[in-house]
Amino acid sequence: MDEHVTRRGSLVRIGGIVAGALATGGLAADASEGAGPAGVASGAVKCVLTPELTEGPYYVANEAVRRNITEGRPGTPLTLRTTVVDASTCKVVKNAAVDVWHCDALGVYSGVQGNTGTFMRGIQRTNASGLAVFKTVYPGW
Repeated sequence: MDEHVTRRGSLVRIGGIVAGALATGGLAADASEGAGPAGVASGAVKCVLTPELTEGPYYVANEAVRRNITEGRPGTPLTLRTTVVDASTCKVVKNAAVDVWHCDALGVYSGVQGNTGTFMRGIQRTNASGLAVFKTVYPGW
């Protein structure tokens, strides 16, 4: 099995990825109140997630672990905050790998179609709050 499939399987097992804006809602439920569909039905789980992974057309394996992924590319600065939570319990997942890649402000992807480099690509591990933070620029495409 190649690394790409393993990464997908790992992400599905550890839970869904929720944008930082969604992290402000109630993320944790008391374990004694239940989890999964029963927890949602009883109202014990305060969030409902749909685990999802978008592979996109320009995935490249073996990206670097780093916070700033711009490599000096121009564009409007953007701080991307992503929170990883368990899809059954809505509890944060610490030390999860979050892999981000996107085009630059001109619509160019690194590492594909003859473009060298690793700009706009990187991996961060989530902290104790399930948060991974990337410094990037707003994608133009």
